[in-house]
Parts: sequence; C-alpha cells; structure tokens
Amino acid sequence: MVVPEVGTSRCKLAFCSGLALTAIPQNLPHDVEVLNLSDNNITSNLVQALQAYRSLKGLDISFNGITQLPVRAFHNLTRLQYLNLRGNVVDSVPRDLFNELGSLDNLDLSHNKIANIDADYFGSFHMEIDALNLSHNALKVLPDDVFKDMYDLKILHLNNNQLRSLPPGIFQHLQSLKELSLQNNSL
Repeated sequence: MVVPEVGTSRCKLAFCSGLALTAIPQNLPHDVEVLNLSDNNITSNLVQALQAYRSLKGLDISFNGITQLPVRAFHNLTRLQYLNLRGNVVDSVPRDLFNELGSLDNLDLSHNKIANIDADYFGSFHMEIDALNLSHNALKVLPDDVFKDMYDLKILHLNNNQLRSLPPGIFQHLQSLKELSLQNNSL
C-alpha cells in the first residue's frame, strides 16, 4: 500500500495506523513530529527509514511484528519524547539502542518477548524517563542496579513477566516513583 503524498510541510502529525504498510513511508514531511505506524506489517529497515524524520517527538510502531531492534534504529532522533514498541516480537534490546534519546519521557516495550536486561542497561544512557512499561514480557531476573540512574522514573510496569524474586534494594534509587506494577509474576 502506498501512503498518499502530503502536500504541505505544516503537517506535524502523520497517522498511518492499520494501513498494511510493510515499510516506513518516506514521502511524509520530514519535519513531522508525531508518527503513528501502529498495526501494520513493518518488520525491518528501521535504521534507514527513520533517519529522514529527525524532528520526531512521538513514534508509535506498536503491533508490527518487529523482531529485532538494530543498535542505530533511533540514531539522531534526539527530540523523541514518546516511543511505543508494544506488541512486537522483540526478544532482546541492544544496550546502546536508546543512547541518543536524552529527551525520552515515555518508553513502552510491553507485550514483547524480552527475557533479559543487562545490569547497566538503563544506566548506559542518561534519560529523564518518566514512564517505563516492560510488562507482558519474559523477564525472569532483574539485575541489582538495573534502575540505579532512573531518578525521575514515576511509573514502572513489570507485571505479567516471569519474575521469581527481586534483588534487595532494586527500587531504592527510584526517588520519584509513584506507580509500580508487579502483579502476575511468581514473586
């Protein structure tokens, strides 16, 4: 399916949900700020396709069948505040994937197949993230210091994983935490 040509650069929102797209359209205004590509069939070529949209503040690529996230998938999207990767089949997330996303406030990785997160994973990039959703994955263990540098985190969803225990003090650095969801684990 081809997305119709947009004739004005004043378009700041592109809603391309449920169009059976197999690739990220390249004919949208390059200054688009919010791009909704949910419920399509996009599975690859994220690195090249997203480079044209450096003004993005919101990106929803949920429910697409994405299996891998290349390290440079979000390279140069420094203005990105909201990223929704929910409902794909991602089983691992490269440590440096979000390194350049210093403006990211909300990250949704729920409903994937993520089984492991490295100890310094979230410490390897300095985000002021407010909301992190890792629910409905395959997490069994969380490293001791996985959340140590996430001082601004207010909402953390870890429900519906396979967690059996939590390291003592795992949440001690989360000074701003208001909502923590752990239900439907084996704790």
